[in-house]
Order: sequence, then C-alpha cells, then structure tokens
Amino acid sequence: MHYSASYRYINPDFSCEPLEGGTWITEYLDEETFITALNRMAIASSQHAVVDFPEVEVRAKNKRVTVRAINGQLYYTDLHSQNHKDLKVVPVEIVRLIAGLPLEEVFRSETTGDEEAYLPPKRKHRSGASPLTKLLALIMMCGILGFCAKLIWEDLTRMPRLHSVPHFIPSLGSEGGVLRKFADVYVSEYREGAMLFELTREGQFARYEMWFSPQRNSFVLVPIDVHKVQVGLHAGETALLAGEIHLLTPLGEEAIKLHGVTFQRHHAELSSIGEVLK
Repeated sequence: MHYSASYRYINPDFSCEPLEGGTWITEYLDEETFITALNRMAIASSQHAVVDFPEVEVRAKNKRVTVRAINGQLYYTDLHSQNHKDLKVVPVEIVRLIAGLPLEEVFRSETTGDEEAYLPPKRKHRSGASPLTKLLALIMMCGILGFCAKLIWEDLTRMPRLHSVPHFIPSLGSEGGVLRKFADVYVSEYREGAMLFELTREGQFARYEMWFSPQRNSFVLVPIDVHKVQVGLHAGETALLAGEIHLLTPLGEEAIKLHGVTFQRHHAELSSIGEVLK
C-alpha cells in the first residue's frame, strides 16, 4: 500500500531538538518502511522532553488519519470517524486500521488461555471424632507440614531459579526456515529501562536493556546475556528455546511472548534504537 505522510514537530532525521522547521512530507511505498518510520518517531518522543509531541498525518486509500507519539507510545485518530480517536496502538495495528479491518481483527489476540473451571463448594459434614482424635490428627498434620517445608527450603536454597524449565520438544530439520522467518529485533516498550532482544538467522538470542545516555543524547543498549536458540514445539505450537529457560512463543508474525511479556517486531537494526555498549 502507498502512504503519504505529513510530519509535524519532528525533523526529517527523526530528531526533536532543535526543530529545524515546520511540516515536511514524504511517501512510503510499502508497509515495512512505514512501520520503521513510526517506530523511529516513537523512539524520538521517548528520548527528549518536548513542548509539542511529534505527529504525522497519513493519507492512504480513502483514509486520512493522524498518529501522535507521546513518551514512546503511539496514538491513532481517524479524522473521518467518531469512534477511532486516540487509540493506543503499535505500528502494525496502525497498518491494519488504515487497511479498514474491524477492531476485533486489528487488536486480535493470537493466543488463547484456558478458562478456570467453576468448582462447587463441598458440603460440610459433622465429624463424629473425639477431641483426642482431633488433637492427634492436628499434631500429625503439623509434623508433616514442617517436614515438607524443610524439604522445600532445602530445594530452593540448593537450586534457586527465577523461571522453571519449560516443556519443549526440539524439532530437527526445520530450524533454518523458522529462524529466517522470525529473525529481527523485538522491543517490549520504547522507554528507559525497557528490555529488547535480537534473534539472528544463525540462531543467536541476545537480550539488552535500553537506557538513556545524557552524554550521547540518545539511548544506549546494555547487553544482558546471549544464548543459542533451538526450534521446536511447545503445547503443540511452534516455539523457540534460548538457553534452558527462555521460551519464545510467536504471536503471529509481528510479536513474540517471552516470560509473559509481549515484544513487538522492530523491523530495523539494533543501531536504530541505540549504540550497543561493550
């Protein structure tokens, strides 16, 4: 799809200070380039304290919309609709909204969780046990509870873990295609202290933290760890396992869930976010 974009309160190199002029216009011939530009605008809004938040007016097909970047978050408004105003979105959702998809498809969740089943309360029955029997039973239960607590404590002190080892079945023969499909940078949020990771075609997983550097006047990326990636199955679905405990479950083609947090595809190199510190 072809996108015509008119930017305000941001420079053509996606910096915010100092502002060099007024409105500037550009064209995007494909979705990926457009998504990259929206990500860069979100990053710029989180790096600097601004008086006017960066925004872009987009024309595509019969749509005329505005997208505003506020502290790393994007907000979408359809200028021809009363219902689509100030929707908090990510770039791929903006593309879907402009394409005219209904909201349930734009914000669709590609994972389903098992609902908790209702268990009716058990009926209480009168006990015919004597007070002595109850006392002996209580003493026995306390002894068992203390013994179990001791075993659990010993286990935790010997092998402390932040995350349990997930159930994962390696799948041989399909690694290359899956790694090529999901190789990219993935970001949880564009803000100081946020985490991001990079998946490479060679099967390497690297995590970073995003911090603002006053000396560089931009973000820097602090490495956390690096692991080799296996491709396989988790709960019958394609998944990737980095190291022993980092289970990555794809949510479609634009997001991956890691330890309960959703990371969105960045569609650009690490250097577009910040310099990697050695």
